[in-house]
Amino acid sequence: MSPSEQPGTASQRRSLPSQLGRFTLLRELGAGGMATVYLGKISHAEGIERLVAVKTIHEGLAGQGAFVDMFLDEAKIATLISHPNVCAVHDFGQADGTYFMAMEYLVGEPVSEIIRQVWEHRLNDAVLDALPFLAARIVADACEGLHAAHETVGAGGQKLEVVHRDVSPQNLFVTYDGTVKVVDFGCAKALQRITETSAGIFKGKLAYAAPEQLRIRKLDARTDVWALGAVLWETLTLERIFKRESPMQTARAILEEPIPRVDELDPYLPRELADIVARALSRDPDERFESAREMGRTLRHFIASAGATFESAETADWMGYLFRERRHERMQIVAEAEATLASHVAPASSFRSASRTLPDEHAPDERGPSEYESQPPEPSTVEARLDELSEVEAPVPLSRPRLQAAPAAPAEVREEGRPPSLVLRLDEEDRVEGRPRAAKTSRWVLLIVLALLLAAAAAAWLALSGA
Repeated sequence: MSPSEQPGTASQRRSLPSQLGRFTLLRELGAGGMATVYLGKISHAEGIERLVAVKTIHEGLAGQGAFVDMFLDEAKIATLISHPNVCAVHDFGQADGTYFMAMEYLVGEPVSEIIRQVWEHRLNDAVLDALPFLAARIVADACEGLHAAHETVGAGGQKLEVVHRDVSPQNLFVTYDGTVKVVDFGCAKALQRITETSAGIFKGKLAYAAPEQLRIRKLDARTDVWALGAVLWETLTLERIFKRESPMQTARAILEEPIPRVDELDPYLPRELADIVARALSRDPDERFESAREMGRTLRHFIASAGATFESAETADWMGYLFRERRHERMQIVAEAEATLASHVAPASSFRSASRTLPDEHAPDERGPSEYESQPPEPSTVEARLDELSEVEAPVPLSRPRLQAAPAAPAEVREEGRPPSLVLRLDEEDRVEGRPRAAKTSRWVLLIVLALLLAAAAAAWLALSGA
């Protein structure tokens, strides 16, 4: 069943382009059971225009207070968070009888798609060598965005105690210019929310939930640190960490099963990075990183200590390589939207039936089955929710083969992606130990110095003997 056919989805679509308040809606990006997201344009003074993503609640739900309150809660929380690594909400409210939220329009891919693309390139030695640095950089930047959310204060200066509660590969987004954005605060916990989560209700994606979420205990920033650790684990191994055939088995894996280290599954991965992942995935919150910022700082130290340069520019290069064709398609959409003239806009009241357009990066996450994860419905207890999910088909887990000999990097990596020389390559001998090539170079320098010292000592001994 497509999202446009799901219960609760509006059967009527706007005739596009059309006007909604001060926004021109140009293209439907995605639709789900609660909302539809459009690519829109807003005009400012002096003819300046900006593209935005406009999320609108379905007309049939606009009269239901609970849905409207949840929608407004998400908008209010996101509006208070101002950080380059958080998707910005520019405006929200009601126009022409429709509740809307205008967000920063992002052109790029979620981490879930990056994982899939790396899987497609799993025989490419250059991609696998860059993966530890790419994953570390993405999660380190996400850490900064989440730390900003955790530290958000309200109008009176009171800390709002925001916890995202839904950190996952779908909700960490990387633009084609290399910027990482945390998106979707629809499940966030915070003070001053209009709606409160009832006791025993679980919110978020089950496979990335921290143990304290499943046990219905107090949540704080370390809950999101756990989820970041799970995302980093999956990005490095290209496998699912906790997802099992049934929700109950998934919950048991989170609460009880041993958590393998990433360097145990893949000895090519650096030990220092494996230590970071293991600490983030400590079941005892007191043993995790105290904050998302601390985790991000440790990841950046890992990158620097390896002698690597991996900033947003390098992330952009790799995004360009992994998504060459898709990037061209998305940029074409942007170009077409920017060329749309206001004179072509239909009246706000004009509607027609239409099929759903292809999904885009702003397609709403409506908590239904997706290619990467299934989101629980909402009964009164965690156990009931897990039981209700038992019939959801689990996605096929990713599995990275153990390469006996990694092939050489193709020429297109050097021509169209980030040059391999910008990241320290890991030699076969050193990769097993999790050390960069610099370690091997240091050993050779030491051996040469020792050889010179021995030669000098031998020469001195011969000179003394001759005397």
